Amino acid sequence: MSIQTETIPIEIFNMQSIITTKYTDSLIKIKAVVLFTNGIGMKQSYYRDIAIYFAHQGYLSITFDYLGIGESLENNIKLVETNLQGWINQIDLVIDHLVTNYSTLPLYYIAHSFGGQVFGLLKNKAHITRAVFISTPNGYWRDSKRKLQYFIGWYVIFPYQIIRKGYFPSNKFRLGENIPKNAMKQWIKWCRSKNYLLDDNSLDNIDQYGKYQGKVLEICFTDDEYFNKNAFNLIVNNYGNVVDQRFIQPNEFGLNRVGHNGFYKEKCKGGLWVLVLQWIEA
Repeated sequence: MSIQTETIPIEIFNMQSIITTKYTDSLIKIKAVVLFTNGIGMKQSYYRDIAIYFAHQGYLSITFDYLGIGESLENNIKLVETNLQGWINQIDLVIDHLVTNYSTLPLYYIAHSFGGQVFGLLKNKAHITRAVFISTPNGYWRDSKRKLQYFIGWYVIFPYQIIRKGYFPSNKFRLGENIPKNAMKQWIKWCRSKNYLLDDNSLDNIDQYGKYQGKVLEICFTDDEYFNKNAFNLIVNNYGNVVDQRFIQPNEFGLNRVGHNGFYKEKCKGGLWVLVLQWIEA
């Protein structure tokens, strides 16, 4: 097989590291770098198939796990102190690594949910040639399709689980990987706020949110099981005319379902992945 993988640890602080994985096709000359950033609670292995697809198209693909998730969880999750600001800083560190080691290549950013929400907070976003946001809503509970369920979750069940467990047991609720306590506490704060993360004045670089000179493609799916259509406007409205926003019905691409997380499954390879590739290369 022509796909080569390499595991690369990036030190963040206090001798802690996050784990990145590099994918390349040994038979094709690398023309650009693409960084895949995760949704909350999603492991980098979830993005493996699309990373390999882009590697076959001549890209050096990079995936990684936030501290406390997947391969970047070294010890008991109860001992992990990082919050969402820490995860944002880790994205910046990965970008630093890529700019340092591949400075002559264009750098693209394909983000899932949280990875797109926080793009405007990145200190190094000017290095990104183009960005793609997949299923990147305002996470405010009133903009969800399950208002009562989300209200009970964000105000009662989720805070209680953190106190009881010392972390948030996402697996129990089928919400992905378990989440460190401080990251979950900050996410709860965002999801209780009308303007989501934009109401969090503790965030670094909040005054620079939306100040990006490159182009952004936002793809939302009409069958997103969590959020209604209006939820997808808050984040991208801050970027003005640089955003190409598309609401897609899965049957337009011969699919029965995509939802919030389905874009990264191989069934989307023949249509949706091609759409993103062509937009990046336009």
